[in-house]
Amino acid sequence: MRHYAPWQPDEIETLQREYPDGGYKRVGQLLPHRSLDTIRMRAHALGVRSKRGRQAAAARMARP
Repeated sequence: MRHYAPWQPDEIETLQREYPDGGYKRVGQLLPHRSLDTIRMRAHALGVRSKRGRQAAAARMARP
């Protein structure tokens, strides 16, 4: 099992700012030392959601 460094306040700020519009891949570009899975897990733990994910879910629910 790998142990990662604790998230720094500036990394959390980047995640909260970029994740809603850019998703985990955009955050991964800005924080290359964090894995995409780690970014997704931290976003989930913080309650940060992607707008694209919400739009896709709304579209699925709107289908007959």
